[in-house]
Amino acid sequence: MRVFNIKRFFIHPSGLDFAQKHRMDILDELSVDNYLLLPTYLFINPVECLGLQGIASQKVLYVYDYLSDRPTLPCSFSVEDFFASLADDFLIKEKTDDYLIVELQELGLIYRVWLAQNGTVTRVNTYLNNQLETTAHYDASLNNMEYFHDGKVIRRVFFYDNQEVSFMQFYEDGQITQTHIDGKVLLGQTAFYRYFFEKLELATSDLLIFDNAFDTLPLILPCVAGKARLFGVVHDGHHLKKQSEGKDIVVRSFYEYLLQNARHFEKIIVSTKSQKELLEKHLVGKSQVCRIPVGFIEEIEEEEVYVPYTILTASRLARERNIDVLIKAVAIAQKSLPKLRFDIYGMGGQKEKLQELINSLDVGDFITLKGFQKLDKTYSKYSLYLSSRTSEEAFGLSLLEAMSHSLPIIALDIEYGNKEFVIHGENGLLIEHTSLEEAVEKFAAAIVDFYQKDMGKSARYKSKEIAQGYTKEKVKRKWEQVLENKA
Repeated sequence: MRVFNIKRFFIHPSGLDFAQKHRMDILDELSVDNYLLLPTYLFINPVECLGLQGIASQKVLYVYDYLSDRPTLPCSFSVEDFFASLADDFLIKEKTDDYLIVELQELGLIYRVWLAQNGTVTRVNTYLNNQLETTAHYDASLNNMEYFHDGKVIRRVFFYDNQEVSFMQFYEDGQITQTHIDGKVLLGQTAFYRYFFEKLELATSDLLIFDNAFDTLPLILPCVAGKARLFGVVHDGHHLKKQSEGKDIVVRSFYEYLLQNARHFEKIIVSTKSQKELLEKHLVGKSQVCRIPVGFIEEIEEEEVYVPYTILTASRLARERNIDVLIKAVAIAQKSLPKLRFDIYGMGGQKEKLQELINSLDVGDFITLKGFQKLDKTYSKYSLYLSSRTSEEAFGLSLLEAMSHSLPIIALDIEYGNKEFVIHGENGLLIEHTSLEEAVEKFAAAIVDFYQKDMGKSARYKSKEIAQGYTKEKVKRKWEQVLENKA
């Protein structure tokens, strides 16, 4: 059996990405040959981001590298090697940690040389008369070339390790129109994926797990249905409550195709009890719904080494995570609790805006953006965890990690993970969710209430007790049963 985990790729890893790593770790321990399958073209080297999640490059099956018969490797093409490839004298006009601007005056060319974290070349944009002409992508050598017209990609050429052309694709409006490969012309995107899966030589015992892959599922499903075992993963609320009545449910757009085609899937995996019960009602007779937590705990932290009045949150810094609500709330609570300190862990597109908010509120001396860090040795230093996500989250991996270090939690009273993990008044507080404006005041009041009522000691004990139900061994047993089709 081979297992292929198919999911969308994000530059900044989120809880879903770490959940993917947890599942792969479980499969490794079960001695199952498994891979992270990346089906869409990526404009950056995936290893640069996957390394943050701890996923080794040999576990990555990137479709475009696979079809070029080359491994997916980290960047190692040096700046000096790039300079040596230039046919004319050049001038370095700008240099930062992230890129170089290089000019070839006689040819009128400008290069923007993007650098990987290790200082090697990851990609090079070439401009002529201020128009983007090409982008060259590198790992150990030239991996692929993109060609542009009026700012839109029209063709990509992929290379073998020996720099001979492997295949090429043509595009209109960002969509694959033709793939020229192995003496064939494949029309459209589904034909391309069908070719790939034929090369992969799927067996009926192989398993494809579609996890947050709703963008490619409609293209891939026709190529693999009936040829291998198929699992789907549903993370958050699959339907819109306000628009749904009785048996007439309105499914969220990104789960619509999966649930409409549930009959092709052996199992649909969810993380919480309430989610399983609800989805079973909506999928009667179409597919088996199984509950397997997306995360697990290696061990429960025993030492009590936390610093009083210290709070953290860990999240992708995205708008939907509402970190600004927590910053405003802590700023208010600190007026009643002068010793309060709040650290925010994570990376994302909202980083600059959040820093601007911290500066404008003049709270930088007790609220800090800490960036992306591994937190396994960090959680236990804090006394409280905050979560401000408003959308229904099936699990909340960061909540479980916090609880494994005995952290109490204050979060919004929403399905599914928050209610699964937080028992109001016992291991934290659940806040009624009405609006983001009101949430600021409610979070501030809850933080003050938590510390003034000295809830910490009993709440820490309860968090640890709840976390015991999500140990690695318990999750591993669930996966073992599902793979053997015994659950």
